Formats: sequence, structure tokens, C-alpha cells
Amino acid sequence: MRQSLEEKLIFQDITDIMQDYTSIQPDIDDQRVKAACLLAQNVDIKRLIGQDNIDRCLNPSTDFENELVEKIEPPICYYTYARLLNSFQGSYSESGYSVEELALATAETKRLSNEIRSIAEEYMKEVLTLLKDESDTDDDSDIHDDKLVSSIHVMGGRESRASN
Repeated sequence: MRQSLEEKLIFQDITDIMQDYTSIQPDIDDQRVKAACLLAQNVDIKRLIGQDNIDRCLNPSTDFENELVEKIEPPICYYTYARLLNSFQGSYSESGYSVEELALATAETKRLSNEIRSIAEEYMKEVLTLLKDESDTDDDSDIHDDKLVSSIHVMGGRESRASN
């Protein structure tokens, strides 16, 4: 039997959860948020921790898996927010592609998306540390902390952000 895409989400109530972390509006299209979350989960999170660890979050049954779900909540929210900024400024219809009214300029949206993605990657460090602590060896092939590319750097005690 085919599993619905919504059942594959770690957080099916992602829109409500995101309101605790980001500035999305309460009346946002829930389907767009879930689509962005699925992308964030299956692309951004999966490249860092692998599908096996995502599967553990879908039906947590141990204290460790519950802690993993708790730790993965903030990065999924921020990765989803970044995906929303990049992917859903416009939509296709029978009359072609139309950009949402009041959408930010593309360059500004990309800058903001990169900044939000950096926040997600800072939160992912906690998830990766948790998974590495669980594993007795350093050769866990699913954990890829080398793929984190944070653009937030602390220099001289002051935080600075990359602008690309």
C-alpha cells in the first residue's frame, strides 16, 4: 500500500511548529509548507544524517529517538523556511508562471534564504553531535558533518554573515 507524502513527514503539523521558530503567517498555505518540509527533510536533512536516521524519527520508540526528534525540530523548521523562500514565490498555471504579489526581489530572497539556511545548519550541529555520541565509532556512514556549510562565522567576538 502506498504511503501518503504527508505520512512521510517527521512533523505532520509543521506549519504550527514553524510558528514557534519563524515568522510565517498563520494563514499560510499548509500544502506549500508541507511540500517545502518534505524537500527540506529529503534533501537537506537526509544529506547530513541519512535516510535510516530520518526513518527513526518517523516512528520514535526509544528515549534516544524521542530526543533525536526533539533536536531535529529547529533545523527542519529553518530548512523548510529557506525552501519556502526559494521555491514558492510564484506558481505555474495554464496562463504561465506568475510571481506572488509583494514577493521580494530574487537577490534579496536568496540572501535571506542563505541566512536562514545557516541558522538551520547551526542547529544541525546538535543533531550530528547527538548521533555521533550514540555511535561508539567514528565511521557512521550516514552522518556527514563535513557537508555543513555554515555562512555564519564569529570573528573577533562579533558575528558576521556571508553575503553570497
